[in-house]
Amino acid sequence: MKSRFLIVTLIVIAIMTGCANGEEKERKLILSDISQALKAQGAELFSLGQSDDVFNVLNRVKPDVFTIGKPTEDVARLENIYVYIFDSEQARKDGLVTFNQHLETVKLTTFPFAYEQKNALVIYYSFKKENAKFDAIIQTALQKL
Repeated sequence: MKSRFLIVTLIVIAIMTGCANGEEKERKLILSDISQALKAQGAELFSLGQSDDVFNVLNRVKPDVFTIGKPTEDVARLENIYVYIFDSEQARKDGLVTFNQHLETVKLTTFPFAYEQKNALVIYYSFKKENAKFDAIIQTALQKL
């Protein structure tokens, strides 16, 4: 009798464990996911490190900053992207709200474009408001993640 109870208990535990493992948890993005996706679309990235600037830090998340270009491009007019990796999608949404609040208090000489994917927020600073050079590349790269 005890052995039947033990066997039934083990089977129930195995089934419950299998069900829990079967729930697919969405994988969070990391910095290398973003950079590889952009490179796969033909963009060249040059790391400038992390930014500690108060304007750039969003909800205690420091961005990794890159210049973005193409091999055939004039290097005197390189544009920047800021990659934020948040702990969750909700934290990313809150970070974008903070970014938009920051925009209300400053005058920029470039035009920021925000892109969201899972837990990542990418801010691209373009010299053009219309037809930004890397808009399509960044959109395509992030959609493939």
